[in-house]
Amino acid sequence: MWLTALAGCLVLLAALPVPWLVARTPNPPGMAWRLDGRLQLDGETIDPPGVWIGLTAGRPPLVAEVVWSWLDPDIDSPRDMRDGSMFDTPALAEPAAMAVGLALAGRVVDVSTIVEARQPLVAGLPARVAVSKVNGRAIVNDDDWAHSLAGLGDLNEFVSVDGDVFGFTGTTFPYEVVDLMHAPTDLEVSLTGWGRLVPIGWYRKLALGNSNGLLLGLAAYSQASGENLALGRVIGGTGVLREDGSVGPVGGLAAKTRAAHRAGADVMIYPAGQSCLVAASLDPSSGMAAVPVASLSEAITVLRGDTPARLPDLSLCAD
Repeated sequence: MWLTALAGCLVLLAALPVPWLVARTPNPPGMAWRLDGRLQLDGETIDPPGVWIGLTAGRPPLVAEVVWSWLDPDIDSPRDMRDGSMFDTPALAEPAAMAVGLALAGRVVDVSTIVEARQPLVAGLPARVAVSKVNGRAIVNDDDWAHSLAGLGDLNEFVSVDGDVFGFTGTTFPYEVVDLMHAPTDLEVSLTGWGRLVPIGWYRKLALGNSNGLLLGLAAYSQASGENLALGRVIGGTGVLREDGSVGPVGGLAAKTRAAHRAGADVMIYPAGQSCLVAASLDPSSGMAAVPVASLSEAITVLRGDTPARLPDLSLCAD
C-alpha cells in the first residue's frame, strides 16, 4: 500500500510545473490574457474602452523535464528567471512602461535612477542588488551615481533598496555589470481580481520579461487621455517600450501571433523589424490586422484609424 502511495506521490511531483523556470522549447506555446480591468495603477483600475489583450510565449517546465535535463547533457536546461535583470520584473517594467504612456497623455511623472549591479567581483556580495546609497549618498539621478563612483576611497559601503549594508574596498565598484534605469517614483502597479487569489507576489519579483510594455503604455495613455483607441475592437500587442517611447523587439513572436488570433484580436501591434516572424505565423485571410510600429506615438496613430494588415512578402524573408 505504501509503495503505491509513494509511487503516486512521485508521479504527482514529476507532473508539477516549476514556476521560476522557463522551458527551452523550439516552438513555445503562446498565451493571451486580458489586460483591462486586471491591473491597478496607484489603486485605480486600468480599464480603457475596448478589449486589450496581452501576449506571452513559453511555459514552465515540469519537474520531470528538469530532472531529465540534468541527466541528458544534450538537452538545454530550463532558463532560471531569477538570473535575469530586475528591470525586466513586473515591479519595475510595468510602472516604467505605463509612465511613458502617462507622460504622452500629459501627466507629469517623477522618475528616479535605479542602479542594478550583477556579477560581484569579490566574495560576500549578493549576486544581484539594487543600490540606493553609496558612502551615504542617495542615488536619485545619474549625477549622484557618477559622483559616488568618483568619490570611492579605500573603505566604502553601499546600501541596497532593502536596507542591507555591504562594505568593500578600493576605488572600483565591485560588480562586473552595472545598469542604470530611470523608473517612476510615484507609480505602483498591482493585480486585481483573480490575481489576488493566488500567492504570486513573489513570482512577480522574478525576471519575467518586459514584452508587455507597449500594450501597457497604450492602455495607460488611453486611460489617462480619455481617448478611445480601441474603437470597439479587440487590441492585442507586444513589444518592449523604452523610456524614449521607442519599441524594442521581443521573443516568441510567432507563438504570440497565433495566440492573438485565437483570442479574437482584431488588431495586433508588434515591433517594427519583426514582420517576417508575423508573416510566417499568420494567415493573411484571418482578418486580424498585424501592424508593426517603431514607437508608442506611431502605435497611437495607427489605432486612431482603420489600419489594414501589413504583412510582407514571405519571399523577402528568406534566410
